[in-house]
Amino acid sequence: MRENLVQMAKEQLDYVVEGSEIAKELAQKIQNGESPDEIRQWLSKRSLEYQVEGILALGDKAERFLELIHTAKNLPQIQTKQAIDAFLASKQGAVSSKFTLDNYRSILRKFERQFPVLPQAPEQIEQFLGMYEQRSSARTAYAYLRVFYKFCSKRMGAWDVVQDVQRPKSKPKEPDSLSFDQAKALVGAIQTDEERALVYVYLGQGLRLREALGLNIEDVQEDRLRVRGKTASQFIPLLSEVREALLRLCRNRQPNEPVFISSRGKSRGKPISTTYSESLIAKIFKRAGISGIKASPHTLRHTFATLLTRAGCDSVSCKRLLRHRDFDITSHYIHLTFDDLTNKLVLFSPLGIIFGKLGISGKNVVTLR
Repeated sequence: MRENLVQMAKEQLDYVVEGSEIAKELAQKIQNGESPDEIRQWLSKRSLEYQVEGILALGDKAERFLELIHTAKNLPQIQTKQAIDAFLASKQGAVSSKFTLDNYRSILRKFERQFPVLPQAPEQIEQFLGMYEQRSSARTAYAYLRVFYKFCSKRMGAWDVVQDVQRPKSKPKEPDSLSFDQAKALVGAIQTDEERALVYVYLGQGLRLREALGLNIEDVQEDRLRVRGKTASQFIPLLSEVREALLRLCRNRQPNEPVFISSRGKSRGKPISTTYSESLIAKIFKRAGISGIKASPHTLRHTFATLLTRAGCDSVSCKRLLRHRDFDITSHYIHLTFDDLTNKLVLFSPLGIIFGKLGISGKNVVTLR
């Protein structure tokens, strides 16, 4: 074990420029197994120029380098059960949720059965995490072990080995999207002009959260909507239903004012926050009886794209309406005018389908491509 840790410590110097005088001396001191205090004392007696070179040679790995040497010389052997008992006792009053405490106990007792002596090598931790079939479970176990080993490091002098283990990667998750019936239920659950305007720009136009909240009244024009991005603005086709909803919300206000402003308390007259917009969408989801899907503006943007495509809209037009930056090469060779995009939006709009304008039923939409 000691030899492995010393080797890890020596590897911290691999990136040092070959031939550096101080790098050679440091490597030799590592080989000799000198303590961190001895190395610090040695550096302090060198010239200022030499000390600076030494610090630069180690860079941001200096403390980790010294910690590894210290660990190799003074590694205690700890019984895993003893460490877990002490850790759980410390969490009794600190963790408010009994569920969380039970999870700690379940994972750590499993860890104890696998390793009676507290593991001090990254490979052992990786072996334990590899026992979990579900990556989400492995990530949970990793998070709990991180907390546990920090405790062991501070209270028992153990090496916090988990910091050298990569967190298990999560499986890419399919983006949330509503079905046609769920989208219809959501629109049916709208109660106020503000709710209608927000849902319509997300579900009917595919706007991003900050794009919607960045709209000014003057951006709402006869047949188009100006969307402001990070560096530039652009016009997109505007559905008549969305235009009507936005103007109804903005009646009797000035053109340079934001479309979405607060009407409550100290924030009255100020632009609504992203948190408020997200909470409002969540309330509409709950009102519509939609569960198991993340309630967010981004889910409505995904729903816009999904229903648009299922209704028959081609992928190039869909990308243009979503304003994706990464068009593929083929897309660049296909020229679509503003009128082309307007026709596509009107023809395949999720709102148009929900309102029955196209004569397409929810059942048919789901079975389309």
